[in-house]
Amino acid sequence: MTFDVVEKSVKESFVFLKENFKLLFFQVLKIKAISFFTLIISLLLVGIIFFYTIYNPYKTLSSNLSVVVFGLIVGLLLLFVGIFFSSLVDSTIINLISKYGKTNFGLKEQLSKNSFPFLKYFVLDLLLNLVIFAIILLPSVLLSMTVQNISASKAIDAFTNLTTMITGAILYVFLQFALFEVIVAGTGVIKSFKNSIQTAKNNLHDVFLFGIILYLIEVAVTIPVMIVYLVIIFFGILIGILLVGINQTFLLPLILVGAFLFVVLVTVYSALNTLINYSFRYTFWKNINLINEPKTISGNVNTLVKEKILPPVTKSKVSGSTIKV
Repeated sequence: MTFDVVEKSVKESFVFLKENFKLLFFQVLKIKAISFFTLIISLLLVGIIFFYTIYNPYKTLSSNLSVVVFGLIVGLLLLFVGIFFSSLVDSTIINLISKYGKTNFGLKEQLSKNSFPFLKYFVLDLLLNLVIFAIILLPSVLLSMTVQNISASKAIDAFTNLTTMITGAILYVFLQFALFEVIVAGTGVIKSFKNSIQTAKNNLHDVFLFGIILYLIEVAVTIPVMIVYLVIIFFGILIGILLVGINQTFLLPLILVGAFLFVVLVTVYSALNTLINYSFRYTFWKNINLINEPKTISGNVNTLVKEKILPPVTKSKVSGSTIKV
């Protein structure tokens, strides 16, 4: 057990980010800003719809059940569309990273290219998670409602939380490569999930070690960023208190500025974290396909070669296609 693929992936990722970080970061930041803006607008619209159809303090329509149901359906559909489109925009970051320095990156072009495959991936992933977590949570909720003993109820809640976390971790480990299969390799959505599971299963030790290393890297990046953010927030609050003490009319503008600053800080951190995460995970996925080709090659290899993700083919046959190692 040498973990060569892990070492190779970590080194390549560091070199890639070191050489291209500045240009990549600003492009990822732009994508994340569009993604966040889409999500915020959709959440505001959902809030307005729910407010006037379900909550409605004026009680002029909320007594009408059909209006409540209509508002609930429209709001949930709008929420789905907002989350989907925001996630679709995020998916283009994978295109950016995988093709960086090889072909020109166009956001509109990639959105169009990713839209239908990502929709299928998004729906299947959502349904899979809903079904799995419903199976876990529903019995626990029903059991918790029937149990009168407080200690027993707390024990059920603790077991449910633990089971949910373990299940989430397992799903992440085995399905983390599915999106790369869909976006980069052009694999069908069901096959992409199967390939991801098979890849993780055949390289379990490498996957766990790489996951730990990536987590430590993200923590190492997050700590100094959070310290800087806390300093900015502290001085922002201090300045706000001083200004409001001078004149109460500063309160509303300061709240708006503070909210805007918070969104900016969250967007910047999200862009940084996503760039690091996707860069490392893409490199690891690519190297698993290259180094361990006899047992883990997945996706459409011809597509990978065409997209300049893999080197040109040779006579070495792998799963019906040929690649150069």
